[in-house]
Amino acid sequence: MNNPQITIITNTFGKYKRQNIAIESLLHLKKTFPFINIYNFQFKDEEKTFQDSYEGVDTLFDLESSSLTYMKDAKKKLPVFSEMIFKAFNYGDPDYVIYVNSDVILLPRLIELILKESPDCLTGPRLDIEDNLQSFQDVLDDKVKPQRVEISGYDFFVFKKEWFNENKKHLHSKFLIGKPFFDVVYAGLMVIFGKKYMIYNDFPMLALHMAHGNASVTESCVEREHNENVHTSNPIFNLAGNIMHYNLQHNLCKRKPWGVFIKPQDNEQDIQKTFFDVMNIHSDNEIKYVE
Repeated sequence: MNNPQITIITNTFGKYKRQNIAIESLLHLKKTFPFINIYNFQFKDEEKTFQDSYEGVDTLFDLESSSLTYMKDAKKKLPVFSEMIFKAFNYGDPDYVIYVNSDVILLPRLIELILKESPDCLTGPRLDIEDNLQSFQDVLDDKVKPQRVEISGYDFFVFKKEWFNENKKHLHSKFLIGKPFFDVVYAGLMVIFGKKYMIYNDFPMLALHMAHGNASVTESCVEREHNENVHTSNPIFNLAGNIMHYNLQHNLCKRKPWGVFIKPQDNEQDIQKTFFDVMNIHSDNEIKYVE
């Protein structure tokens, strides 16, 4: 069987160490798996002024919407998540599209998992690590120092073409990347509508992230308020978020030690799968009623 064509997309902003190393990880994937393409999506109206391209990564000036589309007082020009995903399927004929936040390191085991399991959709948390890396080679040389698993958010998403096309109406949204709610909602949409979905919370982790401040997701701002309004105004988005929040509060938060959340419970994956399967529209699990 031929390997699937895989497109990895991101949206970079300037250049800095965390992002540079993350892009190195994507280039390593492309070198290891020649059927991978990498696209850096940027805004159409910035093509003439953009100066921060990465060698080996194709920059596509194709984004039309942003936070400025929805609010005049936006402090940052942030892309719309679904626009990136929808447009990614227009370049070539990818079997899979992977979105990843620009400062998150993707590991080869993610691609290996896709090749082995052929999921319809997949996401997972990242492992926060110490900010001691100087290049992706340090990851390959096993110099990673774990801190904690970020159990409450998701930094990469995998969409299979057939599943994406079947569920477009549920996946279109006005969520902005870089602010809360969009990631948890899309993870929940995978749980609800995925035929062969994977919420990969287990070890070994599939993504790494050098720890830094979390002000971008905790501080109040109009962009955060926008995402919250998109979330709460759509009943399906609200349900998707509630599913993931319940799993966080009643399952993942039982990890020890508290606040570090490194070690999963022995039966955590079974508990999570049982709960998620009940929430899935394709599940054949029968709920037994007591008369």
